[in-house]
Amino acid sequence: MQMSQSQFFIFIEGKNSDGFVHGNNCDKALADLKIQYELIRSDQIGSDGRGKTRLISHFKLLSDSGLLINNFKGKVTASVFLMDKDLDDFRGSQIDSDHVIYTHFYDVENHIFNEGDLQRAISAACNLAPQRVRQGFPDASTWNMRITKYWQEWVRLCFTANMLRLDGEANYGRPSPLNPVPYAPPHSKLVKEFESRSHKMARQVHSGSCQEWWDGRMQVDALYEDGRQDEIFKGKWYAEVLARYLMDLDPDVDKRALASVLVRQMASTMTFDSKWSREVQSRVRKLAVSAGFRLPPQRVGADACANDRTAANSE
Repeated sequence: MQMSQSQFFIFIEGKNSDGFVHGNNCDKALADLKIQYELIRSDQIGSDGRGKTRLISHFKLLSDSGLLINNFKGKVTASVFLMDKDLDDFRGSQIDSDHVIYTHFYDVENHIFNEGDLQRAISAACNLAPQRVRQGFPDASTWNMRITKYWQEWVRLCFTANMLRLDGEANYGRPSPLNPVPYAPPHSKLVKEFESRSHKMARQVHSGSCQEWWDGRMQVDALYEDGRQDEIFKGKWYAEVLARYLMDLDPDVDKRALASVLVRQMASTMTFDSKWSREVQSRVRKLAVSAGFRLPPQRVGADACANDRTAANSE
């Protein structure tokens, strides 16, 4: 990193929209500091593994080497790692460091679909008149609630399998096979078949006990009841389901990478003023200041007031 002109290194996971979302939050956080920053994807670093695993390996390498904040011949550099939380918080495996910032929801796509303008994104992605989209499509909140509810049975299976470390067909790496039509309710026969196999596997792995299996399912239902389903529903599924819905609705729609296009269009409508975005911006700014990058004098008082408001809102 010493060969680079950058002073602040932002490590991210994916290619699709991570750079845009995390880049905008960091841009807001660092604008007043006049810092040259650089986004680095996981596939651009040489550590072990892929994606998030590679980021964690690289974080540990920098941490063990004392290089998360470094002063080399008078040049100060700092690094921050922005990661999808997945289920790390429920598994107790999140890294406790000022240099690691997680999404509040399952992944960054959850934030995109919660903070973006669904109707504008569909209009742009499918080349449709805004009025037609407004009249024919719900807003993001309504759409998200509908899909997460339809997929609740699949989330129960995936979440429980992950918590119990069951290496089977129910996993977050695939869309729901319980919903042959992904934007419609699940097929009851498929639900029973998958539940039976999952339950059997849980008993085999846990010496005949199935209490933890039931506990996992109950935890999912409790999170849904509290409106926290986006913490356990994989955000990447939103775009896949929406793309299928739009293709079934209009056979003439441009199908080329439609799910990815929808995510990018949704991201482009974000305003980056949500609670999570403001928290990311605040933490990135604090890290930069702690590394030795100085705020302009007129911003010092303003940031102190902003920190007080953030603390008050979190109480």
